[in-house]
Amino acid sequence: MTDIIAAPGPVGFLGLGAMGSGMAATLARNGFTVKAHDLSEERRREFEQATGQAAATSPTDALSDVAAVVLMLPDGSFVRRALLGEGDGERPIAVSRPDMLIIDCSSCAPSDTQSLAADLRELGFAMVDSPVSGGVPGARAGTLTMMAGGPEDAVRRADAILRGMGRTVFHTGPSGSGHAMKTLVNYIGTSQMLLDFEALLIGQRFGLKPATMVEILNVSYAKNLSTEIVLAQQILSERFAHNFSLALATKDARIAAETAEAVGFGETTPRHFARVLGNALATIGDTDLTRVYQYLDSLWGRQPANSRPEEQP
Repeated sequence: MTDIIAAPGPVGFLGLGAMGSGMAATLARNGFTVKAHDLSEERRREFEQATGQAAATSPTDALSDVAAVVLMLPDGSFVRRALLGEGDGERPIAVSRPDMLIIDCSSCAPSDTQSLAADLRELGFAMVDSPVSGGVPGARAGTLTMMAGGPEDAVRRADAILRGMGRTVFHTGPSGSGHAMKTLVNYIGTSQMLLDFEALLIGQRFGLKPATMVEILNVSYAKNLSTEIVLAQQILSERFAHNFSLALATKDARIAAETAEAVGFGETTPRHFARVLGNALATIGDTDLTRVYQYLDSLWGRQPANSRPEEQP
């Protein structure tokens, strides 16, 4: 069990998907009362079975009488609607305690987060953007890395909850900085995976054995997380079950490209990888990210290699 300080009170939780379910269950396991809600009745039932705690009956219920609410939703537009509703309609956050702390663990565009934090501040609510790294296994085990952006006092208030879900907490700076760091983490990880896919395909066409290539990559300067846990386990095995969706990877790549452009970078590699993933999504639909390997293979065809170097006399 994670060694955390006393819980500040009941915690609302919105979003029980692949990541959110593990994070909410970990909070409950670490002594928090969690009022978790998801639009899926099946996910709510799974949360109750896993924790012994009752799920919230609605988003409003999850926001009512809690010290803080954690959101783990698809993107910033979902987060905004969950808190502020749409247009001039009723605002879900209106039922909340005036001191409720908002902790957004979703992967969102930093600019959207800055805008939302400002709007919430006008209403008297403090917000921490704290996306995570560590994947589904980390969410279930409580070993996530938390990247927390926001005012120092708000991050301090969030600390017990963040440590109830993760192992390491970094205060990255002002509002939006957590999401900026997360988009860079995703950019590096996903683009590295795509580079590994291309290298594997190029090597095979040259006549190299894929298994030998992976062995060499893992004892060379090119070693990375993808060469260690993806190439052999998902690509060579043809499992293609890394459990990260192409649609989410494409969304994250778009955010990385937009963030790069917002700080003055133009047609650079973030935009290139966003375009590659976007084209793959349009062609093969939402599937496991590792199936982009097959998409790249199909782009280049399957002609036999004809560029193998001849032996010199």
